[in-house]
Amino acid sequence: LLWMGLLWMQPHKEDRFIFPVYPLIILAASICIEQFENFIPRLVRLIKLKRDSVLYIRSLLFYSIIILHGILSISRSIAIVDGYSAPIRLLTHSNTTKTFELEGDKHLNICIGKDWYRFPSHFLLPQKSQLAFLRSEFRGQLP
Repeated sequence: LLWMGLLWMQPHKEDRFIFPVYPLIILAASICIEQFENFIPRLVRLIKLKRDSVLYIRSLLFYSIIILHGILSISRSIAIVDGYSAPIRLLTHSNTTKTFELEGDKHLNICIGKDWYRFPSHFLLPQKSQLAFLRSEFRGQLP
């Protein structure tokens, strides 16, 4: 609660600033899983299934959680790589196309807008070019 109170006072809120709350989220999820696991024997007695069903249902629950977690983790990783790789793909393409070739002493400004924080490296810029960006209105706290 203390951290959430401090977070609400910040002018710019992002999910990366609530990292101290993550252990509490994991604790709450663990308690939920344990309570659900303790509910299984009661459910088996209520439905009047065989006693061996408890072990089967518990292992099914355990493996389902592991598989679901794996699928969600992999899909999130793929989405992040796909979503944030556009600047790298664009700048890699700029080195292979003749559009950016300049004659003489001309220099080319490559403007990346307000996304200066996503710019990977000056080594990806074509020769005789320099990086330019727009100043944003963001005045919040960065990590």
